[in-house]
Amino acid sequence: MEDPAFPSDTYAIKTQIRHHGLDPKDALLSRARAKANSPVGTEDIVDLIEKNRGHARGSLDRQRNFFTGQLFDIPTITKAAQKHGVTVGVDLAHAVGNVSLAMHDWNVDFAVWCSTNT
Repeated sequence: MEDPAFPSDTYAIKTQIRHHGLDPKDALLSRARAKANSPVGTEDIVDLIEKNRGHARGSLDRQRNFFTGQLFDIPTITKAAQKHGVTVGVDLAHAVGNVSLAMHDWNVDFAVWCSTNT
């Protein structure tokens, strides 16, 4: 996840991690912004995936950051994650109805919080 993430998203992910018998302190990886005013870039997320390949099992990424409005390059993130067997989910809560989405074309494994059939 990128940091900051929407509070209910963080809660839901931590709950899912606990449901699988893991501790979020150990199992949740997040990528914080390097500087308070700088966004987390797609390359930062890909770098986090690469650094944790072999350990990461799932990636939940946002199409659009609620705090900054930034759009993420989901096809690039998906390709990088799936190359290492990582399941990719995309949070669409702040994207549906605001930006063009192509979940099937982007080959994501699942979408949550708002969905689309595109």
